[in-house]
Amino acid sequence: MPVPDDKINAFLANELNYVQIKYLGKGCFGNVSVVRSKIERNPKNIVMKRVCKLEPGYKDEIEIHEDLSKGKHSHIIEMYSAEILPKHAVIMMECAEDGNLRDLIRCCLDLNTIQLYFKQMVFGLQYIHSKGYCHRDIKAENLLLCNGVIKIADFGLACSYRDAKGIKKVSGGNGTRKTAAPENWVEEKVDGPALDIWSVGIVLIDMVTATPWAIANPSEDQAFAKYSKNPKKWTCDAFQVIEAKDKKLMKLVRSILKCNPGERPTLEKIIQNEWCQKADWDEEKQGDMIQDENQDVAKVRLPVGSAPVKKRTYEQKFEEELMALPAKRGRRQKKVFEYFHDFMF
Repeated sequence: MPVPDDKINAFLANELNYVQIKYLGKGCFGNVSVVRSKIERNPKNIVMKRVCKLEPGYKDEIEIHEDLSKGKHSHIIEMYSAEILPKHAVIMMECAEDGNLRDLIRCCLDLNTIQLYFKQMVFGLQYIHSKGYCHRDIKAENLLLCNGVIKIADFGLACSYRDAKGIKKVSGGNGTRKTAAPENWVEEKVDGPALDIWSVGIVLIDMVTATPWAIANPSEDQAFAKYSKNPKKWTCDAFQVIEAKDKKLMKLVRSILKCNPGERPTLEKIIQNEWCQKADWDEEKQGDMIQDENQDVAKVRLPVGSAPVKKRTYEQKFEEELMALPAKRGRRQKKVFEYFHDFMF
């Protein structure tokens, strides 16, 4: 009889001088638990992810996340360590106690807060790109919150787009249906950073209102097919909501969602956009930003009267993240993804 996954995680945590606090569940890339050190005086919660060594590509995720963690960037979930055991690889990383951006989107965020979170996401992505990597799965569920600060997580699809020879194309067909760029579904090799830039545009829309289409593929989605034929003038309920809230914001959205990846603005130009530079928010209506004394980052205090963030169990958070997993995780993960939908908590 096979040993249950939660028991395996508990055993491995114990072997590594940790105690399992909560088993979260199983996803495409491993089994996840919250653990605490048994030897530290004041241990904090840590996320432990167990990956089978038979899973191709696990080394890439570890190497990329480890490299990104060296800079201790304010907007990247930090990886503390990785242990390569006989049958498994175990990754220890920062625990985001405040959930993910999807949790806050339910609270109807004001434009000031949306601008702040958007810029934090872009800053984190700038760092990832500066190291020669692209994420390929930017979405609200992978933007975690630690003390009011956005941090990018889940590097299972991250890859290098730059080597000693220079810039190179990355494989298409990866990512999540709702947030992936249109070229991702029709081309085998694509521009990695441009994929991420499209995704930040979709996340921006997502923070304001509902996303305008289910997938950026004209052969599968009528709304996107119409948009792709007339992107400058096509509109929908979601776009009309954004236009009514802020015309400059709508202009930014359209500039990012260019069907031709070569026409999309760079992250640097996005940050310099007039909407991103806007500072004259109505303080009575907008949430106020508070500066962290220990970090050069801003946190958000939600406006008075806004809906509180509902506290949810780890199981609920993890289940929602699983429901938002990519429609296609890439060729090397195909076998794992095929049986993903068969398991239940």
